[in-house]
Amino acid sequence: MKHQGRYFLKDSVRRSVDFSRTDQYLGMDPPPIQKPIPEGAPAIDLPGPNGMWKILLAEAISRRESRRSYSHENISLGELSFLLWATQGVRGSRSRGTP
Repeated sequence: MKHQGRYFLKDSVRRSVDFSRTDQYLGMDPPPIQKPIPEGAPAIDLPGPNGMWKILLAEAISRRESRRSYSHENISLGELSFLLWATQGVRGSRSRGTP
């Protein structure tokens, strides 16, 4: 499996894959950026991500550390909102098929 992944990353993959048959080449619409919400699903209003970070990026990187012991406390709604924003955070679309 490891060698298969390395092969895919090499430029030589173009010689063995017919890219003229890909969905993108054939002009098919890309999948949605996010899954549609099922009808009738409950919605939870989340606070915006504003104000969750108050330090410079360089400082955040220098202070980072791995944790192997986790709290049993639930995260707050604000923390959940920030986590969802940071991992999804789609702000717009640059072009068709590119989030």
